[in-house]
Amino acid sequence: MNKIALTLAGLSLAATLGAAHAALVYEQAPLAAPNVGSVWTSHFEPGAGGWRTMDDFQLNQGAALGRVTWRGVYLDSANGGLVNGVPNTANWTVSIWSDASGPDAQLFSVTVADAAVSRTAVAGGGQFGGPVDLYDFDLLLPSSFAASANVKYWFSVLSDSAQPDWYPLFGWTMASSAGTVPQTSFQQSFTTAGDVSGEFVRNGNRAFALHTVPEPASLALVGLAVLAGGLARRGRGAAARG
Repeated sequence: MNKIALTLAGLSLAATLGAAHAALVYEQAPLAAPNVGSVWTSHFEPGAGGWRTMDDFQLNQGAALGRVTWRGVYLDSANGGLVNGVPNTANWTVSIWSDASGPDAQLFSVTVADAAVSRTAVAGGGQFGGPVDLYDFDLLLPSSFAASANVKYWFSVLSDSAQPDWYPLFGWTMASSAGTVPQTSFQQSFTTAGDVSGEFVRNGNRAFALHTVPEPASLALVGLAVLAGGLARRGRGAAARG
């Protein structure tokens, strides 16, 4: 294969893999910055307690969920109120739950270090009368979850604080009007021992999206197909020269 053919094959493979990387299967898009809407805490620290926030979703067709994204802020305490804070997460737990008129049994859960999650700053928002930094989070799950079609699930992202004092806390921001109806979220409160002490229905959908990711074997097949095409072109070129 000459250099031009090799380059074209490489570009074709890169474009194919990029397109195949992930397919969006569900989205509750965030409000346009600087709006954040209602913000619900989904943050826990052993010995300090906390809250877990969940939101429901349903797919039109089954999918293996392998990548998740969400938007949030960090809030600190000052003068009896909440103000903008710096990121304060040691670990993230992503979980999916079954539904029985609300979150029921946990079906899937992974915990990863904060370093495994891509965090991108978004144009600053406003909350509690002051500016707040918005962040988009992106995680390629270490294992996938097989979601069935037309089944109601609950999705949650939970931040585990890096500090003995759990401030600044992570707050999950609100989605736009698109999403499940009624537009509500669900929140659990925890004791300092980590036991559920209360459950609450909250207003507004949360901002998140679910994606599929192709299996490594599929990516290998794509690469082989592109390389095979390049070898075939080389064979035709050699035959023409002969």
